[in-house]
Amino acid sequence: MVYPAPGASEYGDPEAAASGFASDYAGFENPTLSDFMQGDSRSGEFEVTPADGRLVTTVLVRQLSDDAWYVIGSSTRDIQVDEPVAGARSASPLGVSGNALAFEGNVLVQVRGPDGTVLGQAPVTGSGGPDPGPFAGEIPFTDPGSGHGAALFLTHSARDGSLEQVVAVPVAFDG
Repeated sequence: MVYPAPGASEYGDPEAAASGFASDYAGFENPTLSDFMQGDSRSGEFEVTPADGRLVTTVLVRQLSDDAWYVIGSSTRDIQVDEPVAGARSASPLGVSGNALAFEGNVLVQVRGPDGTVLGQAPVTGSGGPDPGPFAGEIPFTDPGSGHGAALFLTHSARDGSLEQVVAVPVAFDG
């Protein structure tokens, strides 16, 4: 799971969890959420668009056994992550790879701890267009010792630097 930390959710509905992730955790400015797209009875997704409304991040939510809602990941059309895989055990440096389409190919990768703290970050370069291009790198980070966190792959606007898209992949720390 990505947000909030396991057992720490106070979100009684899926929209609140997705909104908290988009604004508080990922850092979107004035995001717009689509209507809830139900999966099974305890899961679904929202499309999140930044203020300019051009690009979409799909936020996946799930209601867990404590009856609270959590974000279990997010995806975009323009960033496809091959490594790490969801739930992978991770140690520093975190190996990352995939394909991305972003302004000048720039994708910022952050490793976040259980409470959302940025433990390390570094850029990788995909493609600036017109088609996605491969990226690979290693992201050094301060090991929190144990628990779960996330690898975030973020792209930002060339116009004003605001967040445009985010892929969130849950990871587990080796400790």
